[in-house]
Amino acid sequence: MVDAGRPAQFGLESHLLRLYQHMEELQPTVVVIDPITDFKSQGSSLDIKAMLMRMVDLLKRRGVTALFTSISIDGADEETAVSSLIDTWIQLRATEVDGRRGHGLYVLKARGMAHSHDVRALTITDHGVELGGLVPHADPEEDPRG
Repeated sequence: MVDAGRPAQFGLESHLLRLYQHMEELQPTVVVIDPITDFKSQGSSLDIKAMLMRMVDLLKRRGVTALFTSISIDGADEETAVSSLIDTWIQLRATEVDGRRGHGLYVLKARGMAHSHDVRALTITDHGVELGGLVPHADPEEDPRG
């Protein structure tokens, strides 16, 4: 089921209530919230973080896998708002190598597990998403927010 709605249609509490209702009705194993950055227009950073904490708590209690996406230039706002709430953070960022723009994918955070620190090329093709080799000169430690 897809429940698509703009954050401006409802307040933060209404979005949370709708999630609770859908959880009861559908009993999903996976939930995608895309993108959480759209909630910025609905409240302060503290209000949004509180709502996201309640969402994450609900989903974790029920053993539901959650995927939250975020759209931003540098990721700074989201890092402070949700970093403590999530177990694994995968970062997609714009890259430029030899004068060509591309995308790099890497694991920014993986709580309690070993993970690669490599930035890998990500390409969207006619055959789907492909993860390629190392992106030269793409050091996520330079700016961990991408």
